[in-house]
Amino acid sequence: MIGVFTGRSYGQRVENVTFIRIETELVENLHLFQPSDWMVLTCLTMHIGQTNVCWPSLAKIATQTGLSEQTVKTAIKRLCKIGRAHV
Repeated sequence: MIGVFTGRSYGQRVENVTFIRIETELVENLHLFQPSDWMVLTCLTMHIGQTNVCWPSLAKIATQTGLSEQTVKTAIKRLCKIGRAHV
């Protein structure tokens, strides 16, 4: 449903660029997402490294999104649950 990749994934020469691919079927599932989920997802994608892994702390995500750490935790749990349901 949602894919994350860097410009390097497609041979582009753009540095520090991350793309989020959203499949059209997501429109039918928009009700599953809270606004905070999108904020956290976007923040996580901005921290993906060359190995396609990211490990920002909850505090860092909270600071960058303006959300509380508890809201970040809840959003991550919800994103994981949505991801497992649509694999």
